[in-house]
Amino acid sequence: MRMMMAMLLGLGLVGEAHAQEAAEPAAAEPAAAEPAAAEAAEAAEAAEAAEPAEAAEEAAPATATISASSVPVMLRGQISQVRFVGLRRVEEAALMAAVGMRPGELVSSGKIRRDLVNIYDTGFIDDVRVDVSPGEGEEVNGQPPVVVTFEVSEKPAIRDTMISGNKKIDEEGLREVIDIPAFAVLNRADITENIARMRNKYLEKGFYLVEIEPIIHEVGDDVVELEFAIKENKKVRVQRIDIVGNDKVTDGKLKKFMQTKEAGIFPWLSSKGVFNEAMLEADTVLLRQLFMEHGFIDVKVEPATTYLSQDKRFIYATIHVTEGVHYKLGRISIE
Repeated sequence: MRMMMAMLLGLGLVGEAHAQEAAEPAAAEPAAAEPAAAEAAEAAEAAEAAEPAEAAEEAAPATATISASSVPVMLRGQISQVRFVGLRRVEEAALMAAVGMRPGELVSSGKIRRDLVNIYDTGFIDDVRVDVSPGEGEEVNGQPPVVVTFEVSEKPAIRDTMISGNKKIDEEGLREVIDIPAFAVLNRADITENIARMRNKYLEKGFYLVEIEPIIHEVGDDVVELEFAIKENKKVRVQRIDIVGNDKVTDGKLKKFMQTKEAGIFPWLSSKGVFNEAMLEADTVLLRQLFMEHGFIDVKVEPATTYLSQDKRFIYATIHVTEGVHYKLGRISIE
């Protein structure tokens, strides 16, 4: 009993009252305490000689229950098994791939901290605790076998996904890019990726200021519904395109071939001038080709700089150009 209490005290897992209870019998039996201390000293010297590199982490026994917020500094033992309990929907292979500890390795608090972070980073787990307990078999090189058990609590399952607020793009068009199946585990990274794909759908139609907010509705024990609440806002139109640095080739010649057009005086009367970021990027490549056709082989066309108006209705685009030397085709003679 005294030895077990001393082991737990070494890990800081016994309260003050229990520590006093353990100290009283030890004081009553001083003759027995001295041999025990001598044996402990001999054991410590043997372990230190066998594994000096691991001495700092291996001064404590194998049995301990470790929470995610409090990992003991000292652990000792060779891992015989790594297992997970509490899984219902998440595949064990997904978590096993995230952790680094494997059978045959020495257990340590540093490895446990690392794997706790890795498990949380999967996005599937809401809470996790660790239990390091004695395993079956004989000691190997003075290391007792231990079993590392991760006790996990999964995030809730998504029963259904809903879309609200969409007027300019129908629900069928948006669901084409949503890949969250029914009863999938709630995962923030997956939600973020789906929002990005829906946003791209809106950007293609000029809704540069679209807002998509995920709302989670609890509908039962460990079950939720996921709503994508959309605020489309108005389309953003191109009010003006400024091409700076073109001395020899006029704006008119360049803008005539650009896909991005200015909205004009009455932008609400047509679909002309709707801002599309990808289209504007393609236009900078097109401008370079146009300059080369006019003899400016060394031309440099910078990526377009865009500014949003204060009322968030218009975009002002500026493209900086350095024409360089103007080359002309000389006389061609055939002999």
